[in-house]
Amino acid sequence: MKRLRITAAMAITALLLAGCDKEEQKLPDPIINVDNEAIIELPPAGGTASFAYRIENSVENGYLTAKPSESDTWMSDFTITDSEVSFSVEANETEESREGTISLIYTYGENKTVNAVVNVSQQPGEEPVPTITITTEDPLTLAADGGSYTIAYEITDPTEDGSISADAGDAGWITDINCDTEGVITFSAAANDTDGERQAIVKVTYTYNGTETASDAITVSQQPGEEPVPTITIATEGPLTLAADGGSYTIAYEITDPTEDGSISADAGDAGWITDINCDTEGVITFSAAANDTDGERQATITVTYTYNGTETVSESIDAVQEANEPPVQGYDFEYEMIYLNIINYGGTPCNYYITMSDTEGDAYGTARYVLDIYANSDTSMPPAGTYTMTANGGEDMTASSGYSSTRIEDESGNVIVNCKLAEGTITITYEGDTMIMDAVLTDVEGNTHHVTYNAAS
Repeated sequence: MKRLRITAAMAITALLLAGCDKEEQKLPDPIINVDNEAIIELPPAGGTASFAYRIENSVENGYLTAKPSESDTWMSDFTITDSEVSFSVEANETEESREGTISLIYTYGENKTVNAVVNVSQQPGEEPVPTITITTEDPLTLAADGGSYTIAYEITDPTEDGSISADAGDAGWITDINCDTEGVITFSAAANDTDGERQAIVKVTYTYNGTETASDAITVSQQPGEEPVPTITIATEGPLTLAADGGSYTIAYEITDPTEDGSISADAGDAGWITDINCDTEGVITFSAAANDTDGERQATITVTYTYNGTETVSESIDAVQEANEPPVQGYDFEYEMIYLNIINYGGTPCNYYITMSDTEGDAYGTARYVLDIYANSDTSMPPAGTYTMTANGGEDMTASSGYSSTRIEDESGNVIVNCKLAEGTITITYEGDTMIMDAVLTDVEGNTHHVTYNAAS
């Protein structure tokens, strides 16, 4: 129990109410003495207070009670021992001091009493001092790649002129500190591109009454950046087109976040026609392609691999397509597009189709005349589609007889320059609906080559 120092003497009023039998010996009246000089000072913040007392000329079975005046309800819960009175005091939240009295009553004999009054005084409470508390858990962990973060705080007993500021010291990687939003501070953290954790102390300060301050601080800890993984990008547009006759070619590539031990390799799989792959020049791979001696294009996939940290790899691939080896365009001694066509079906097994063509409409001869004697196992009026091969004998399915196939050609002056039988070649017939299309490549007995076409729709 807390005892408060008594600073002044108490005013003591002792009322002696005594009656005694004239025949009895008169005893001195009890007196309530309080060990003070004036007024008992009570703490502004309230709490428990006490003061000492003693009863002079005490009487057996006498007892002391205490109570405040009716208006002093801010004092209560009085407890009395043989030498001390203690009680509870409410905090003085006003701006003025307040005075009060405590009545002490000593009761003895047959309802006899003596009284005393204790004067008390309580000063006004002091203006509370603001405090700031950061409520965000400490330490605040930041991601390696940085970003935006917040620090929450609370102010107790704020003043009207209070303001918030924050500072990260010499941690230049913490920027854009903003205190505009009440209760929250925002800031940005740059990415940590080092291989170690880094820390900073963010101090939050509340300034009031012009120059007075209250502060709290939090540790922010940023994780180290992970080592970037190298990547490879082929810069050459794919697919890479290679000429049919081969040659030397290059593939350009780029490496991001290379390592000191990184190396480049390239492989064309089972495409043995790609050789001499060379990776010695940074950013460029060279290789040779053999000539394509086939009549179809061919393709290979070239995989470029970057090896780092001994065994780790990243790769990218590009397709290389080599053009087919197209035979040179064959020149013919005579080349005609036929306009006139006449077909005689002689029947038989195989069926014999006797075809006469010329390059002049309505004229079986014209400037150029071709007669083709072809055979096919068919009962149709028109020769079936397919390729007919000219032979000396003919007479079999899908053949042409050289003995009855011929050509006659005149020059611009009307002079006959070729008039002979056809010796060999092929005749290809197709149909678009009911329209027959013919393409014949022939050689006559004099060695002249002929390319003859017919298309009624053209």
